[in-house]
Amino acid sequence: MGDTSEKSSGSVRVLRSGRRVLTEVTNTAPVGDHQSRQGNGKKARLHRNPVESSSSSARSSIAEADPLRNEKIQEICKWIENEDRENHLLEWVFQLDSDERTDLINMVIDAMGSNNEVSSKSLMSAVRKSSHKWPPTHIRDFTNWINMMSQQERSMDVDEESQSTDLEVQHCDEADRDNPLAVVEYIEELYHYYKKAEQIKAPAMYMHRQSDITPRMRSILIDWLVEVHLKFKLVPATLYLCVHLIDQFCSSNDVLRGRLQLVGITALLIACKYEEIYPPEVRDCVYITDHAYTREEVLSMETEMLQHFEYNITVPTGYQFLIRYLKVMGCTPKEAASFRASYYAERSLQEHDMLLYKPSLVAAASVYLALKSERPDPWGRVIEKYSGYSLEQITPCARQICHYIRENPVTPSRRPLTAVKKKFETQKFLRVAEDPDPVI
Repeated sequence: MGDTSEKSSGSVRVLRSGRRVLTEVTNTAPVGDHQSRQGNGKKARLHRNPVESSSSSARSSIAEADPLRNEKIQEICKWIENEDRENHLLEWVFQLDSDERTDLINMVIDAMGSNNEVSSKSLMSAVRKSSHKWPPTHIRDFTNWINMMSQQERSMDVDEESQSTDLEVQHCDEADRDNPLAVVEYIEELYHYYKKAEQIKAPAMYMHRQSDITPRMRSILIDWLVEVHLKFKLVPATLYLCVHLIDQFCSSNDVLRGRLQLVGITALLIACKYEEIYPPEVRDCVYITDHAYTREEVLSMETEMLQHFEYNITVPTGYQFLIRYLKVMGCTPKEAASFRASYYAERSLQEHDMLLYKPSLVAAASVYLALKSERPDPWGRVIEKYSGYSLEQITPCARQICHYIRENPVTPSRRPLTAVKKKFETQKFLRVAEDPDPVI
């Protein structure tokens, strides 16, 4: 390794061993002499070297010029003041004067990342740039304490925000607390299940697997079903479930165009039996198709479809998410914003391309577009947390809805399919279809 020599100069001892040079700061006063140590400390502060003084003044100038840094310094100083004096790891920090403490905090802030925590690598870099010679173990203990306090602050902020959001969501259910149909006690668990279930049960795009039917035929079928739904005065949930059953069945079965209407009217019959108090009879379904199919054909298709679904048709559709999001946003069922969101969501049912998005996302985008013209912040913190979708996530879907609102689908003979538009142009729905088209 080579010769080892030792040179002593004042309070600095330099050890040379081969190519390595180790420099360590030593205290020239006896360990037990408290007064001598205190005197040396004062002398060291009074006779600080020019480089150290200039760097300290520079950091002070930076702190004054940067309000965020100054705010962070004040925050850490407050942490130190409120810390238990029995904390032996910070005993040396308590003994520093205000200038030294500020210099130490500035050095730690220099090493902080965007998450307000200090990594070992950035800390060592900051220590090398600093003119102070605090023991590395002390600095490491101090930064670990800073990291712990930062994590606690973030945790408290998240908890407060979560509690605030939960309180706002609970507030929207307060009026229905005595309504057994609103199941307020289970509503959170219920929608948590819906979000999980739609990942499995929501139909995907399927027309590329069909040999005889096209997206335009699907649009014609659903346009006709909207008219039938309106004529029979059915509840909104029935229409959404009907379309879901059609898409789910067609996703796994090759359907001929001559039987597509049969699948549609049978899906409506099944949805009515599930959602309605007084569902239409089979003969009504035969009549509404202008006797294109017999009673036996409808019953046979009903059996085939139910066997395909294994008699389990309890699925989350866009309607469940739509009414919940509107309620969280404080919209009543009979106001224009609610009708407008329903218009956008029902118009989306006609388009095969919208199967690219999950029902909850289409519902979220519809609510966002409905409130965009009324509120400065149509997608706030509460609905973002509750729905699980950020504004960036719903924007592509919302933009697609805007496109379809501007352009109605057409038949091969170029006849426009306007059943949804005409429905929402009536006074019953406050003529929301006549409002200016949404724009993003």
